Formats: sequence, structure tokens, C-alpha cells
Amino acid sequence: MDPITATIAKEVATKVAEKVVDKATEETLKYTVEKVDDATRPKTDNPVVSTCERLSGNVKAGTLSEAALATRMEAAAHSACKFFGLPEPELVKGESIAVSMKCGDLFMTDDKFLFNLDQFKDMNSLSFEDMSKIWSHECGHRVLRFYNMSPWAQELGADFFMGVRSEMLGLPNGNIEKVLGESKGGLAHPPGNLRLQAIQYGRETVQAFKKAGTPITMQNMRETFRMSHFARLGGSEVADTKAAFVNDNNWHYKEAAKAQENADYYSKEAKKAADKGDFSHAKDLQSKAQSYENKVRDEKESADMCSKLVETPEPEAVEKHRLPRNNGKWEGIEGDSKFVPDDNVIPKDRNYSNPDGLTWGEIKEKYGIDGVKFKDGYPDFSEVSKGNVEIDNFTTERYGAGGNFDQADRKLAAQRGCSVEEVRQWRIDNNYTWHEMQDCKTMQKVPREVHGNIPHDGGISKLKNVA
Repeated sequence: MDPITATIAKEVATKVAEKVVDKATEETLKYTVEKVDDATRPKTDNPVVSTCERLSGNVKAGTLSEAALATRMEAAAHSACKFFGLPEPELVKGESIAVSMKCGDLFMTDDKFLFNLDQFKDMNSLSFEDMSKIWSHECGHRVLRFYNMSPWAQELGADFFMGVRSEMLGLPNGNIEKVLGESKGGLAHPPGNLRLQAIQYGRETVQAFKKAGTPITMQNMRETFRMSHFARLGGSEVADTKAAFVNDNNWHYKEAAKAQENADYYSKEAKKAADKGDFSHAKDLQSKAQSYENKVRDEKESADMCSKLVETPEPEAVEKHRLPRNNGKWEGIEGDSKFVPDDNVIPKDRNYSNPDGLTWGEIKEKYGIDGVKFKDGYPDFSEVSKGNVEIDNFTTERYGAGGNFDQADRKLAAQRGCSVEEVRQWRIDNNYTWHEMQDCKTMQKVPREVHGNIPHDGGISKLKNVA
């Protein structure tokens, strides 16, 4: 066993000895092991190390008891706090893994680590190494608590410190990196590819400091991250959205208020559906209402909480979509109902989106619509489409040979039995464009006067988000 693993093994086993494992596992250790100096590396034949190895084997075999697993989790939290030189917070069972902080608490005496063993299992992060990385992430939030950064920057900073500790201890990538790398992200959490980059940046920072002979201190690690491009990223860089700071209790209360509005809306819709006898639809709507009620509760509980490890998906799309927010109104939930533009508004002409200076009322009359429906954050232009095709190689390139538009023109020409040039010329003459749908294959031929004046995301936005 290498020295680093031996040190980790010793620390786990020491904690196991202090806490006492569940008797049902027959792995119970008595309080016979004195507190070992944490700076001492035990020999590989140390009985404490061999005990830990046996427990590790049981975890892999799925036979370690809940009590033993909880003890390992506590040991990992202890190890992470010791590394960062932070006070050890109380461990409290919660719905997810998180750190709860009172933002005015200068000495971090009221911090709490929330844990959920099921989440550790779901992430397949049961090794001491993975658990300690998770708590390192939460310690990263504690380290950055007084920095005024966006939610994304806060998460990336915590990931950065995970990478710093992993590199300093010589820990290889494990299951937790895989889980974070596959996460989709949302308003408060960046997508997985960015999270892995932040972790790697932490590792590379340690390597660079060592090579230059620069002392690795908490202060210069904080400053290194603060000056990085990660610290300037915001999860709400999409147009018309505002950054919400994790340390702001009011943000959580506002989120709770919005969730309550959504819950009330879906409850009313469920009642309408039930009154019409559509009980299946009513059940679905009521389920959505309950989900938002749960979010109300979670946001209120999170008013003092600065971070969760990963984004908890909601029934709605977790991505923050570009949506119309001005010059009209939503009939229901933003991004999941019809947006009705104000008849008196004259949209600005952007790339032939309103060459004749029409009002929205005139545009709606011209195309026989009263608004544009959205579902899960994406628009449905079916009412104004003059042709739908599916292309074979959807890319982030819209124009040029082989681009999405070129492929769509060729598909429609084959469908209609005409030339590609005729399809293109018709689009030019009638001021139509192609809308790339979110399934990343379907293309709709739609008028620019509608398409260009409704802020929205489509297939390219989705493809870039998962790239």
C-alpha cells in the first residue's frame, strides 16, 4: 500500500474505532486505539490499516452496514475539514449532500454538513477517497463564502478546491468526477464539462506552484481562483436573466415565491381538467403542482444554505432557456404555455425580422396566430411552418455547404420534387428561414417576422449545452 493510501486508511480506521461500527457486521472495534498522530504515516502491517482494508473490501462487495458506511462518511468529512484547517461542522441527515452556512458567521461555528447516504450510493461514491472529495467540495464553499460570486462561480470554486486537495494528496480521479462530468447543470450549477475543467485547473495550479517553488497556502489558492476566468462565469449569462448569489437568502425566498405561483397554477389547471372529466391529465397536473410545492419547501429550507453538491432536476427542463420576457404576456407558466405579444408593439428589424415595420397585431393577423406556444422552454412554430424535414447530420454550423440550412433545403427539394435552388429562392422571396428544433434533427420552414421576433432557444443552443 502506498503512503498516501496508508494515511487515508489509517484515518478511516481511527474514526471507525472512535465511532464503533454496527454490531451486525461483526466488524465492531473497541475503543482501544489511541488517537494516532495524523502526521504519522502507519506501516502497511499496521493492524489499523488491515482493518480498514477489510472494511473497504466489504464496501465493494456491498456488505458494509449502514452504520459502518456512515462512519466512513464522517471520517471523510473530518479529513476534509482538517486539510482545509476549518472547524468541523455538525453532520445532519438531510435530503441531499450540502453545506448549510449562516452568511454572517465569521468563525464558521454554525456551519452544518447535510448528508444523505442514498445520494452517496446513487453517485456510486462509497470509497473514502470519493467521500472526502465530496466534502472537500463543500469545504470549498466554506472557504469562498465571503466572495461575491455567481452560483456557477461558487460551484466551480468548490470544484477547484476539490482538485487542489486531490492533487496534493495524490488522489486519482474516481467515480465522483465521472458523476459531476455527466451532470447537465442548471441555473445554480454549471454543466459537467465546466466542472471537470475547474477540478483539473485546481490540480494544474498545485503542479505549477510546486514547479515554481511557490508555497501552497489557502490565501494564494483563493486568489488564484478569484483571478481565474471561472470566477467570472455566471449561470445566468443568457439574455434577460440575472445572476443570483448563493449567499443571498432573499434569492431562495424569491425562488420559493415563484415555485408557489407555479404550484397554484397547476393546481387550478388540475381542477379544471377534473371538472371536464379528464382525470388522467388532472393527475399529471396535480403531480406537477406537488413537485412545485416540494420546491417551495426546499427553497425555504435552503434560505441559510449556500450550496448543494449537484443540481436536483425539476419536472421542468433544468436548462435556463432564452424566453420572451417583455412586450407581451404569458397565458400560464413562463416557457410552458403560450406567449401572446402585445398588438401595439412594433418589433425592431433584425436581419429582415420586420422589414415593413409591422406591429405585432399586424404580424399575428398576417399569419393567422394569436401567439406562440412553448413547452419545456422551447417554442412550437408548427402553426406557421410551411415545411418540415429531418436532416441527417445536425451540427452547430447553420450556413454553408453541409450546414443545417443547406441540408434542410436539399431535403425539402427532394420532398417537393423541385430543385434546391427553387427552395432557397422561395425562402428569400417570402422572407422565411429554417427553425432548428430541440430534437437536433427536425427543421421547420417559418416566417422571419415570427421566428426572429420571439426570443427562444433551439437545436443549436441545446447541442452547444451538451457539447
